[in-house]
Amino acid sequence: MSKLHDTLAKYVDSMNFGHLPEGNERFLKEAAVRDLEQQIIREIVQQKAGEIYAEADRKRKEALKLEQQQEQARKIRDAQTAFWTVIVLGILIGLVGNQLTELFSFLKDAVKMELPVLISTIFLTGGLSFVIYHIYQSVYLGKAAELIEEFLQKGSERE
Repeated sequence: MSKLHDTLAKYVDSMNFGHLPEGNERFLKEAAVRDLEQQIIREIVQQKAGEIYAEADRKRKEALKLEQQQEQARKIRDAQTAFWTVIVLGILIGLVGNQLTELFSFLKDAVKMELPVLISTIFLTGGLSFVIYHIYQSVYLGKAAELIEEFLQKGSERE
């Protein structure tokens, strides 16, 4: 038998049930022990269930907080990437503008037209334009597509 059963049996044996026949008193004592055991077990289970639910809720809140912190860190990294991309694009667009200005001034000065300078200016302007377009496409359009996909995915999860 268990310690709980033994302790309850000793406790119930020490009680006086009055003037009952021996068989009835024994039956009542056994019923009292069983009933007390069930009540104590039920109370312990309810208490432990409450503790388990509280612990599960605490862990769920911690996981949610960690997920929010990771999302904020990702947004900060995205903002840093966007900042440096804008800086690089600004410099490259400025260089393209300078090359176009040089090209126009060179064409205005048609009397002194030197073909190698004109060709190198055209290639440099085209190359810089190509680089600017690919940076824009890979960073901004790629990020926009990712954000739209994430938005659509969250929308379908809510439904």
